[in-house]
Amino acid sequence: MSFNEYWKEKAAKRRKSWVARNKRYAERHYQLEVIRREMFLPMDERKLVTYLKPHYTEMNPIVCWRNGIFSFSETSLRDAMKQEGADMTCFKAEMSRKSIHGTDDLEYEKKRRESTAYVSNVWNYSLYHWLEEIYNVSSKVETILLTYKDISMIINRYTKDNIPFGYYEVLPCEQLSSSALQLQETNFYTLNIATLLMEMASEWELRHEEYNYHAKKLKLRAMEEAVCDSIDFELWNEKKINTKVKEYFKKDYSLKEMYQAILRPWIKGVEKFMEAITTRDLSDGALKFQYYCKGVEDLVEQKLRPYLNSQNLGDFRMYISAFDNHQVIIEYQGCKVSMRCRDYTVVDFYPSVFDTQFIMQSFCDDRLHVHFCNLTISAVAEYLRRMPAINERIDRVVEQIKMKYNELNDQTKR
Repeated sequence: MSFNEYWKEKAAKRRKSWVARNKRYAERHYQLEVIRREMFLPMDERKLVTYLKPHYTEMNPIVCWRNGIFSFSETSLRDAMKQEGADMTCFKAEMSRKSIHGTDDLEYEKKRRESTAYVSNVWNYSLYHWLEEIYNVSSKVETILLTYKDISMIINRYTKDNIPFGYYEVLPCEQLSSSALQLQETNFYTLNIATLLMEMASEWELRHEEYNYHAKKLKLRAMEEAVCDSIDFELWNEKKINTKVKEYFKKDYSLKEMYQAILRPWIKGVEKFMEAITTRDLSDGALKFQYYCKGVEDLVEQKLRPYLNSQNLGDFRMYISAFDNHQVIIEYQGCKVSMRCRDYTVVDFYPSVFDTQFIMQSFCDDRLHVHFCNLTISAVAEYLRRMPAINERIDRVVEQIKMKYNELNDQTKR
C-alpha cells in the first residue's frame, strides 16, 4: 500500500469520529479555545510509538553507509518521498555537526533547549539521563532538520569516538510532539523517515481540517441560538410581582435585591443571547471589548468609534460615563447599556441604564449585570437593536417594583 492509499484510509476513519466528538463539544458547551487545545494536543512518547508501527521498512531511506562511515542522505530521502507522491517543492533539509567535550556541554545544551519552544517540549528527565552518558565522554552529534509543508522534524545522531554506531534522538514533529524518541542504530535503520515525515505533515493538516469543522459547527450553533427577533425570557405578571415584593420586603430585601430576584430571567436571557453572538462573531475577527484601565479614552476614540463606523453602526452613540471614567456607555434610540473591564479578562456588562440613581447603585453592586470573559462590540450592538422592543417591559417592571417598594416603605414609617 502506498502512503497516499494508507493515509486516505486512515483519514476517512478519523473523519467518521468527528460527528460524535462535535456532539460532545456541544453538550459540554465547549468554546473555540478549548476545542483548539484539544485538537492540537501534543503527542507524548507513548502516542508517538504507535505512529511508528506502520513506518518500519527494510532500510531507512535517510541512512547512508559507505566504507563503514554513516551519513544522512538527503538525496535518497527525496527519492523515497517522490515515490510516495510527496510535493517536493514543500521539502527542505538542513544539516549541522558539532563535537561534544563532556558534562559542561551537557549543561549548555540543557539551558539552550530550555530557552526555546522546542526544548521545553522535549527536554524531559529520562532524556537528560539518557544523553548524560553520551556527553560524559568525547562525542559528536549530527543534526538534520527536515521541513515538509507546515511541520518540521529534528533528528540528532550521537556517536562516541572509535564507535561507528550511534544513538538517535528523533522529534517527529516539532509542532505536535511533547517528547523526543530515543532509538538505537538498529531501530533507526529500519524506520522509514520519508513516510513518517509525510504522515506528520498530513496529521497536522487533518487536525486543522477537524478544527475548522468544529469551529464551523460552533458558529452555526451560535447563529441558531442568536438569530431571533427578541431575547427569550418570561417575567411574572403584575399581581405576582406585587406579591413577591411584599414577600421580599418582609425578608428585608433591599430595592436592588428585589431587582435581582424579579429580573433574573431577563438577565439570564441577555447572557445566553450575547454569549451566542460573541462566539459567532469572534470567529470572524470581530472587535472585542477589552482595555487596560488607563486607556479608556483611547479605546473609545481610536478603536470603538471607528469600528462602529466601519460596520455601518454610526447611529450608535458611545461615550465615557460622567460618574465613572472607566465605564463606557453605548446608546441607541434612547436605550443605553454600559460596560466596564473589571480586570484584563472579565468584562462587566450592564444590560440597561435606567436612571442616574440606579446606574450609580449598580456600579457598586454585582447582581444586576453579567460577567463575560469575551464580549464583542457587535454583540452589544445586536443587543441594543433589540432593546426598544423589550425595554418597555423591563422599564414597566422596574417602575412597578420601585413603586410597590416605596409604598411598603411609607407604610412602615407610619
